[in-house]
Amino acid sequence: MRKEHIYEKGGKPLFTVSISNDTIIDNIRVLDPRYTTEKGVNLLSTFKDIKDNYTIRKVLTSMNNVVLFIKDSDVYFTIDKKELPENLRYSNNTNIEAIQIPDAAKIKYLMIDWE
Repeated sequence: MRKEHIYEKGGKPLFTVSISNDTIIDNIRVLDPRYTTEKGVNLLSTFKDIKDNYTIRKVLTSMNNVVLFIKDSDVYFTIDKKELPENLRYSNNTNIEAIQIPDAAKIKYLMIDWE
C-alpha cells in the first residue's frame, strides 16, 4: 500500500490517499478541518458532535486508538486513547463502548472508506 498526499495551492496538506495495487483507493484521511461531513462534523469536532449526528455502528479498540464506524456511512472516526478516562487508556484487552467515551474527546482522524 502506498500513500499519496494531496495539497492545496500554496502547499497546505488536504488529504492522504491510501492506494493498494497501484490503482485502487482504499481510504482517504482528511487532514484539513475545512472538510466537513454532510452532517457538519470535522476535525475540530468532538465525540459529542459525532454521537449527536450519527449512529455509531461499531467501536473498534486498538492499542492507542478507538475507531468509530458509522451506520450507513463510509466515514469513520478515530479518537486517541489519551482522550479517554485513565482506567481505559492503558488496557489492551478492554473493549471500549461508545458510552465510555467522554463528550469532549477530540477527533484524531477523519477517514473516508473508498472501497
